Amino acid sequence: MKEETIVKTVFGIDVSKGKFDVCLMTLTISQSTKIKGTRAFENTARGISECLDWLAKKGALPLHVLMEATGSYYERLAYKLYQADYTLQNFVNNPPRRRDKPTVIGCV
Repeated sequence: MKEETIVKTVFGIDVSKGKFDVCLMTLTISQSTKIKGTRAFENTARGISECLDWLAKKGALPLHVLMEATGSYYERLAYKLYQADYTLQNFVNNPPRRRDKPTVIGCV
């Protein structure tokens, strides 16, 4: 079976005070998605370093980085991603309550 052409690799990040959760996924030309990996890291200098190492091992470039930022907890991670030459495509800062999310992200 022939592999479909990947048109986009997305790195989604949900940041909170103590940790951040990440998901790396691909989107193909037929709009199908495949999750390449998920992890949780401590929101510390060490956790950010581990995340960048994990991301480098995945070898997925270029990336579309999407970050859900809470308060100022995202700033150190965003800066380190910028220093590592990743382009932050989209920020959702202090998103609405969970019950509103499906509408916000276009699921309904």
